[in-house]
Amino acid sequence: MADESSVEVDRPVEQALSLVERAAEEWGAEHRLEAGRAHVALPVRAGLRQGVVEAEISAEKTASGTRLTLHEIRSHWQIQISAVIVLLVSAAGGIVAFLWPFFPADLVPLAPFGAVLALSGWFLVISRLRTSRSTDFLRTIELLAQKGSSSPE
Repeated sequence: MADESSVEVDRPVEQALSLVERAAEEWGAEHRLEAGRAHVALPVRAGLRQGVVEAEISAEKTASGTRLTLHEIRSHWQIQISAVIVLLVSAAGGIVAFLWPFFPADLVPLAPFGAVLALSGWFLVISRLRTSRSTDFLRTIELLAQKGSSSPE
């Protein structure tokens, strides 16, 4: 995977790299600094998938501060199996609730149970899905830089 994104912060290179370190700690990411670069292993989420993105962040001095460029080296994703199982069970409940008006005599005893199952998918899985990408990590660094520049020193 050769994905790159960047952000500019109005800090010298050393301070920009310390922002990377702070952001990594906030994210719970593994990180290490070496000679104007940072290597991070970011925990990421995308709906029903979760994983780790390994990336290198280079710091380049610019006229207004530092440009931090994140280059994704590799990523590893996996499906949250328990969430998929809950959604499948909830889909079965949704089918029962949907078919109940067409077959009321057969499905009356199952209709309330089907409705509860269908709603459980929403409450247990869908409402809790989150997304966090490597570009969100750069946004965290940018916010930390803005927060630090707005506070009096």
